[in-house]
Amino acid sequence: MSNDKILEFSGASVEPAPHHVTRISDATLSIGGGDLLLLLIEEESDLFPFCDLAQGLMDPDKGSVSFMGQSWLGMPASQKEAMRSMIGRVFERNGWVSNLTVRENIELSERHHTLRSAADIRGEAEQLCQFLGLPDALDQRPDFVMHSVLRRAEWVRAFMGRHCLALLEYPEKDVPSEFLPMLIELISGALKRQSGVVWITADRDIWSNKNFIEGIRFRVTKGQILQVQEV
Repeated sequence: MSNDKILEFSGASVEPAPHHVTRISDATLSIGGGDLLLLLIEEESDLFPFCDLAQGLMDPDKGSVSFMGQSWLGMPASQKEAMRSMIGRVFERNGWVSNLTVRENIELSERHHTLRSAADIRGEAEQLCQFLGLPDALDQRPDFVMHSVLRRAEWVRAFMGRHCLALLEYPEKDVPSEFLPMLIELISGALKRQSGVVWITADRDIWSNKNFIEGIRFRVTKGQILQVQEV
């Protein structure tokens, strides 16, 4: 575990709101380079706001959330955008720009936020897509692509480039289990590069399976995010 904190929650709390956000109560935790944090959701919820807090897309009602040593609260919008470009994410729900093809979606952040050549970005995207067995359907818009393909395409987007943090919301959803070892390999590569990774799941078998990968395990129940020493 690294002493350099990539993401830190300090007494962060979110109260339920009319748009069905799940409560988070006094969350205090941190993720350093090379850390994998596994969060088990034990109760169904409409929206678990951990990743929105982590990206500064939502402010906590109490406490603070810091990324790369800087609190999101009060950060200028231009700086927030630059900081978010360092974070990859698999969204719980639709995270696609509907008027772009899936491939264009995958490459969008790297084209916008880096000085890499278009050929370099396209080459990395194609390599990752081939690794995950993704078909030519990526040249269609998201509405016309199967959910299982879209989910794996989100893996590609989340691990493109050199993000220092990957936020994975139910990345296994809709994906045949035969592809999970490939996700584990992507995560392992990110951890070796000293990125931090958060994997949120409702699947206890995945959360507790130490044959997959070692990580820091937490349970989420009644708004509390509680570290678990043994599973």
